[in-house]
Amino acid sequence: MTKKTHIVKKGDTLWGIGQFYGVSVKQLADWNNIKGKKIHQLSIGQKIFLHLDESESYDTTLRIKLLDSAFKPINKATLQLEYDSKCENIAITKSITEDILIKDRHAGIKIYFLNIHKKFQLISHHTILPLGKKSLTLTSRMMKVSGSNLPEKGHQLEKLKDLSKVLEKENQQPTPPVQKEVESQLDGNKSTQTDKSKTSSKAPTKTNNQNSSVKDHNEVIRTDGGTPTHVVADFYNDENLKLHPNNEIYRQFIISAAKRHGFDAPTTAAIINAESAKIGSGSLKGRWKADSQNSTTSAGGMTQMLDGTWRDISKRSDSLLYKYKQKHPKLTDAKFLKLKYNPELSIDAGMVYAKMNLETLGKRLPINKITSKADLAKIAYLAHHDGPSGSERLIKNEYTSSSLMRKKLIIQIGEKDKFKKYMKEANQNGVKAYQTWIRDYIDSYINVKNFMHKISDNICINSLDAIIVILEGVSYKSKSNEKCIPAPAPAPAPAPAPAKSTTNVGGGNQWRNPLDTCQVRRFGYGSAPLTYKSNKYSKENLALATNEISRHGRTSKRHSKLHQGNDLEAALNSPVYAVCKGRIVFATSYSSYGNSIILQCNVDDLPVSKKNILRNKLDFKKDIVYFIYCHLNKIKVDKDELVEDISQPIGLSGNSGNAGSMTSISKGSHLHFEVRDEVSKSLGATGLKYRYDPFPLLDNCSTIENGVQ
Repeated sequence: MTKKTHIVKKGDTLWGIGQFYGVSVKQLADWNNIKGKKIHQLSIGQKIFLHLDESESYDTTLRIKLLDSAFKPINKATLQLEYDSKCENIAITKSITEDILIKDRHAGIKIYFLNIHKKFQLISHHTILPLGKKSLTLTSRMMKVSGSNLPEKGHQLEKLKDLSKVLEKENQQPTPPVQKEVESQLDGNKSTQTDKSKTSSKAPTKTNNQNSSVKDHNEVIRTDGGTPTHVVADFYNDENLKLHPNNEIYRQFIISAAKRHGFDAPTTAAIINAESAKIGSGSLKGRWKADSQNSTTSAGGMTQMLDGTWRDISKRSDSLLYKYKQKHPKLTDAKFLKLKYNPELSIDAGMVYAKMNLETLGKRLPINKITSKADLAKIAYLAHHDGPSGSERLIKNEYTSSSLMRKKLIIQIGEKDKFKKYMKEANQNGVKAYQTWIRDYIDSYINVKNFMHKISDNICINSLDAIIVILEGVSYKSKSNEKCIPAPAPAPAPAPAPAKSTTNVGGGNQWRNPLDTCQVRRFGYGSAPLTYKSNKYSKENLALATNEISRHGRTSKRHSKLHQGNDLEAALNSPVYAVCKGRIVFATSYSSYGNSIILQCNVDDLPVSKKNILRNKLDFKKDIVYFIYCHLNKIKVDKDELVEDISQPIGLSGNSGNAGSMTSISKGSHLHFEVRDEVSKSLGATGLKYRYDPFPLLDNCSTIENGVQ
């Protein structure tokens, strides 16, 4: 095969591409890292690799996602990428790139963005990339496509003090008393003499030297046409700190903790973000969880503090926790430990703990050589992850037991493909594999730039490997270690776009009935009795059985008053076939349906005649169609298996589920066959929702026998 890639055109499917070029779908999926539902979701313009040379392997599979400063996807953009000694332009149409396959991860990647002035501007430079799959999300004002970042004119909605109340109400955690009682002691201020009853009912009063822009900034928030407008103003830019909108409620805690402990706000946010569990769904998705609790240890709160560590921090006079205990000398231990779930105290404690680890390492390593707070954040997190002693041994390369570090790596990432890749790169040396992984992990996880609104061209954030060299440790890069370059080189001239394939291969274009013989079920109905192999059938009962009771739709002859599919006669253990090329998404027992298979197919993989029936006769709107096979005695395929040969059975018919008494055709044994446009919701749904009549798709399916009509 001389052709290396295929560019997807309208109507192309992975099965059609494989069929056209003589390559199996499984190989195409593996070579292009296409898994799960992505099998049926090719994009027009997507590059499909048609083979992978034995001599060719890739260190990193990278995807780049673009978000604007409001964390909204940038759906149309042009990027220029420099990697593997080449330069290429790629267009983004749905906020995320297709897979970028990188052979030499140690050479890194430079990413340029085509700005509104039609010039390529450097927005990201990674000197080294992690091994395996990497999703890189870029969020920056540099990537502004159009419009203004200033507040738009509109009618007045509310003042900032009202917005603060809304934010407080949205916070899942009730405002703890410490925020009110210790407020006057923040940053070492003296307590203000106030009546205790008044203090308990009033919102906390900010102290003069906190410089809170929330307090000083009293501009109004406006809307555009009645819809709230995202305002990018000073309120959202304190200390050049960019937070996810759902974490804005913690902004002042971050800024105060940063000032109190000698960090900057973005560095503090990066450390807290690395420590925190996140809310995974709903309107608060991405918010740091103040009530997080480890199920196996005492670690809890936003920064996952162990009970012992929490007690140690309370003994340090520079911590808010210490000040709170001083104010409440009779505090019980149980109530003291519950303070871990106070977000203000937890954030402050997280930064105190970072300081403690750096102080311990500073007695063993030349920490004073690190001048960047962003670099200090990486070392602080390394010390948190592996402990000060373990970090020192990693930096000085003092670990010698390959088996010990191999086990340690397995604990972190398991024994799947990623583990195997790290071990292969390290020539099966567990020490080298763990050293490489921890560098990749921290460089990926502690990225201060993600929490900055304005990123200066000369900002310098080193890789962990480069920081280790600064600390007189051992580099693990395969090439000579390079520290980051403050000023990026000018962007090169755009490279010509790669030539695109003009071949349109379409879909799999195959179909077969689910059974070798297609006969709508006739027997086993008490409301329409028919005798098996009779010389003559009742015309009325035959019509009732084959045209109503066994068919999709509503019927008064069933207890449920409807039927969700077609029942096709099948002797027990008859071979059952995939009707088209596709993917198995369900292969197990399914309630009253018994042993069941759900086959997922792309509509474009169907022959034109079947596609037209779906679209025109059945009014099927979606691009993915599901075929359901029920009451099977045996399932011969596994979930996620790709079906390429529809001549091979995927199961055997039977009488599982609520068809247990149907042991022969005369007693009603059958294959229940359905067509749906959705799976997850329809699994528990009743009625005809999500379901379509399969009968028009079946070829030569009989509803008569022995000439009786």
